[in-house]
Amino acid sequence: MQKALLISASLLFMLVFSGCTKSSVSPEEEYCNELKKVKIVTAKTSYYVGEPIQLDVSTVVSGYYTWRHSKMPNDISLDEDYYTDYATKINEGWYYLTISNPDCETLHDSIYIEVINEPVDAPCDPSNNTASFSSIPDIAFSTATYGIDYTWNRRYIGGYQSFGYPDINVYFHPFWLEQEPEDGEYTVATGGMAFGSENVYEVFITSLYSSIFFQPTGGKAYVTHVNGKLQVTFCGVELTGSIGGPVYKTTVTGRLTAQ
Repeated sequence: MQKALLISASLLFMLVFSGCTKSSVSPEEEYCNELKKVKIVTAKTSYYVGEPIQLDVSTVVSGYYTWRHSKMPNDISLDEDYYTDYATKINEGWYYLTISNPDCETLHDSIYIEVINEPVDAPCDPSNNTASFSSIPDIAFSTATYGIDYTWNRRYIGGYQSFGYPDINVYFHPFWLEQEPEDGEYTVATGGMAFGSENVYEVFITSLYSSIFFQPTGGKAYVTHVNGKLQVTFCGVELTGSIGGPVYKTTVTGRLTAQ
């Protein structure tokens, strides 16, 4: 019993003594230590086009917040978080966070966010390396040409059967000039090879037949990769063309696969 009392008294002394001991770390130092630990946090680092992006901090501390982006010239947020409700390819890149406080060393953190096109299956299933037209001859070819058209300075994939038949060419937005196009649904552009839109998921489809240069009036194309080879499918895309007289119309369904 006496031994137990001695132990209890010893513990009480230690608790009282420790409670009276002042911390050697000041409130300012504690804050600065917390600031050093702050990191950017997000649910994921790869988003599909159209998804919202939300970037937060692991711990909210007082200070001046600045968010910047590697592709944008100005600050994108001065709040404790960053949010955009619809991601596009321009949102892909490095995000930089700065938190400053006059009493501490400024915190810097960064994270890379990828924005990609969501894979979509084509609603039609044409034979490979064919193009079927509604009002001009159909074509089939053993291989499709894939590379850079230096006349237009555009990446493209195209097919040609023989003299007297139409050809078919699919041109990609200039964004893809030096990189492989991603899978997914692409809008068929109507503004010509200029691609005035910032939407990089656009293609421009052309066909030349009997001196008539056919161009699209809209539609969709579907990009995928088969055994690592780029494949483009299009279903019922309307094309129009003229040689100075009446306007000729046709629709085309086809599939081209790079060799």
